[in-house]
Amino acid sequence: MGSKTVKPQTAIPKTSKLKKRLAAIGAIVSAAVAAAVAAPSTSDTAQQTASQSQQPLTAVYIDVGQGDSEFIRLPNGDTILIDAGEPEEADNVIAVLKQYNVTALDYVIATHPHEDHIGGMAEVLNTYPVENLYMPNATQNTAVYKNLISAAQAQNLKVQYVTGGMELFNDGNLTAEYVAPNAEKYSDLNNYSAVLRIAYGTTSFLFTGDAEKLSEEEILSKGFNIQATVLKVGHHGSDSSSCADFLNAVNPTYAVISCGLNNKYGHPSPSTISALQARNIQIFRTDLQGTITAVSDGSTVTVTAAGKD
Repeated sequence: MGSKTVKPQTAIPKTSKLKKRLAAIGAIVSAAVAAAVAAPSTSDTAQQTASQSQQPLTAVYIDVGQGDSEFIRLPNGDTILIDAGEPEEADNVIAVLKQYNVTALDYVIATHPHEDHIGGMAEVLNTYPVENLYMPNATQNTAVYKNLISAAQAQNLKVQYVTGGMELFNDGNLTAEYVAPNAEKYSDLNNYSAVLRIAYGTTSFLFTGDAEKLSEEEILSKGFNIQATVLKVGHHGSDSSSCADFLNAVNPTYAVISCGLNNKYGHPSPSTISALQARNIQIFRTDLQGTITAVSDGSTVTVTAAGKD
């Protein structure tokens, strides 16, 4: 057998071993200190969470005359614009957005392609970058509709078509879901209206566009949760909307009617007002009280009116 030459091991001095151990301990201590400094304390994290949870949801029902427009700032800072009134109301809508220091819109919803709802939308899109644009799958051969589509194309925005049951977002105690439209075809454009329910904590808001009784009955038949603290009354308070079963299911504390003073349509209908009053629902009207603002802390809602000039 051949022999192996074994090299003698060099002994490591004790002092060198000690230095290595001390260096290793020092590194561990330094890392622990750095981690403690970088990481927020449990109390800091709790305070941040509490601060976030205390942010309000603000819904502004903008006075745009005989039309609809609502701006919502969510507790997480995201923004929603629903409709924008007639073309001449675009400046009023933009003024409210500036009042709330809006620099971009996260969600823009054109409930249906009637001029008193989407007329000012093109100007809004030409003024603010938009992340998401939602509309029902309904078109109209009008200048305001074409202008809206052109403004969306200029931002490379793809229209997301709304159907009942579609979730806009779900963030724990902050959710939003479309509950209409629920059919592919309607004879009346009003029934294409995108109807959105937003819930924050134990409070909720229902935005109905111009949805009429047919759409309301479809919503009820689908079994959607439509209970709301604040109801934006359908179709400017017309008697074509707000059927008894629908109002009973929504069971709101407050109702907001958006319409123009002394408008030619007679909105709101006396029968709608009577139906709301019979249920002890507190009514706010943009034609009489100007822009209406509802603020929720997640458990209670406070509603105020700006008043008319």
